[in-house]
Amino acid sequence: MSYSDVDPIIQGWAKARSLKLFTNFAGEQTRFCYISSAKGECFQISIEPPENGEISVHAWSIETIDDVEMHEEWKSRIDGLRATLEAALSEIEVWMKRP
Repeated sequence: MSYSDVDPIIQGWAKARSLKLFTNFAGEQTRFCYISSAKGECFQISIEPPENGEISVHAWSIETIDDVEMHEEWKSRIDGLRATLEAALSEIEVWMKRP
């Protein structure tokens, strides 16, 4: 499967959340967006291409004040992708609130 199978879901979610969706990096097809905190930290949600009807979503810390590295991964069926993207965003919101 390719991203074209899930792009409407990803694009709709990113638009609803006012996030800029990136679709390529170094000439490769990819899907990711950045989330910034009020403290100036940066996080990323990345979506792997679907495989066998499943899709992986990752939340990453990119730049944090305390240099802590955080990562979570979720796997879901394509029909659960939007909820999985929301779960990743919720996890990042928790990370942003840490002391």
